Order: sequence, then C-alpha cells, then structure tokens
Amino acid sequence: MNELIDLQITYQSLLSQLQFDTGDLDYQWFETQIPLLDQLADLDHSAISIFDLSTKKHIYASNSFATLFNIDSDHALSTEEMDARIHPEDRLQLLKIGIKSFQFFFDMEGDDLMHYKLINEYRLRGINDQYVRVVEQHKAFATAKNDKLWLSLSMVDLSPNQNTNLSVLHQVVNVRTGENFAWEDDADRPQLTARESQVLGLVKRGLLSKEISHHLNISVHTVNTHRQRILDKMSANNAQEAIQIASRFGMI
Repeated sequence: MNELIDLQITYQSLLSQLQFDTGDLDYQWFETQIPLLDQLADLDHSAISIFDLSTKKHIYASNSFATLFNIDSDHALSTEEMDARIHPEDRLQLLKIGIKSFQFFFDMEGDDLMHYKLINEYRLRGINDQYVRVVEQHKAFATAKNDKLWLSLSMVDLSPNQNTNLSVLHQVVNVRTGENFAWEDDADRPQLTARESQVLGLVKRGLLSKEISHHLNISVHTVNTHRQRILDKMSANNAQEAIQIASRFGMI
C-alpha cells in the first residue's frame, strides 16, 4: 500500500509540472472534434476518452462506456472512479507504466508525438461488477501551439484474451516504423527465454512438436516441456492464446 501511495504522489507531481499558456490551447477546435469522436466510438465499438493535460481532467467520454462496461459517461470522466474499477493487483503496475510514459513522451514534440502509442492490457471491473480484460491504447490527440502534448486520447476495448488470471501487459509502438518495445525493467511482464521464444515462433508458423523437434535438433519431450512452460508463464490456456499475447506485445 505504501508503494502505491508513493507512486500516486510521484505521478501527480509529474502531472502538476506540466504548465500551459491558455492562449496556446484551442478549445473551440476541440468542440468541433466531438462529433467525430462520437462517430469513431460508434464505428470502432470502442470506449473513447480525452484527457486534458492542462486542466488535468478528462473532458470527453463516449457513450460506449455504458454499453461495453456499464459505466455512464459522467463516471467515465472521473479518473478516481475509473481507477477504482481497475483490479487492485494491476493498479500498481499501471502507475509504474504511467510514470515511465511521462518520462518517455513528454520530451517529445509535434510529429514525433503522433508516431507513438502506448498499449496496456489489464483487468477492469465492468458489467455485473465482474472483472474483464481490456486493451487500452493511448496516443496524442492534439498538441498546444508550442508543439507539446495537450490532449491525450484513450481507446478501450474488450481484449480477445479473457484470461483474468493474467496481470498487466504493455508495449509502446511506433506506428510509422512498426518498432515496438516494453519497459525492460518491468518485473511483472512474462519473460520468455530465447529458446521459448523460438519454440513459440515456430508454433505460430504452424509447426507441430515433432517438426519443431527436428528443426531445432531437440527431443519432442523437450519441445513439449518448453510449450508447457510458455503456457504457465503467460497464464494461457492454449498455444493460440500464448501466440496472441506474445504477438500483441512484441515478445515474438
């Protein structure tokens, strides 16, 4: 609990350091974007919100929060209420990721900001107060006139992997180059050995254990041992789940 409080203080301190000249912020332009955000939420079936780094508040939340997670838009605007819906085991890790995101993104300006997005997968309490896995994408939506990040867009969707035993996964993606990475000191992120990554990559290509055994010159028993360890590490029910997780987060 003390670590959580310390991280919250650090996060809020970093946020408070961001200061804006109101003359650099075009709120009239933002008002014209709301119908487009509503349309995007409807087309993508995503829960979309916009966080204003000047006011330190959410200034938009789509109605789809209600249909996807039984959260009305007023509650979706409240950071405190949304944080309270995150699985307790995931909140600590998400705060660590948030702090590292500050350190990574907020030295960037203009076009560089627009090329990156942060993807988090975690557990959120939704309909019937049950936890579901969600995928949340964060990216820059608008910059101030000084080219610094002003508005941040979040898109939340149900994850295709609904294994709620799995904790937080994340990656940072450069959408222009395809480069992706995670913070290297992320202790809670599943880690595969080089051999396990190799085996899972071959499984993704459709090879059977016998074929992988021949390809890597190891026994079928060793291949199957690697496969079981992969499932255990990733809390996956089957190889397809493990491939989805590993591919989505740049692990293979």
